Amino acid sequence: MSTLTLILLVLVALLYLKWVLIFLSLPVMALAVPHKKRRKPLAWLWKALAVPNHIIAKMTRGGWERYVLFQVSIIPSIHLRRAIYRLLGAKIGPNAIFHFKTEIRAPHCLFVGGGYSG
Repeated sequence: MSTLTLILLVLVALLYLKWVLIFLSLPVMALAVPHKKRRKPLAWLWKALAVPNHIIAKMTRGGWERYVLFQVSIIPSIHLRRAIYRLLGAKIGPNAIFHFKTEIRAPHCLFVGGGYSG
């Protein structure tokens, strides 16, 4: 393998590293969303699982969460954006569409769309 090919492979891997980190942090961010329907005996478990998100938020002063939410807003797929916002706690009606670059900063507080029943 030539040196140029190796350099190009490293550069492509660095480009995709951002998305790997984002998709690894989404479940951790989802665990930190406050849910009222969680059972009392398991509340300590959810709090313990949300600790990594709180540590990252303290270290980056909330910047990592804003960065991740901005990157979600530029995903080309409407359906994937909607699924990620639902994972993060948004209540979204069946006909609601989030257009490209619609930045949502607190999806756990969001109720969107007519026909939402829940």
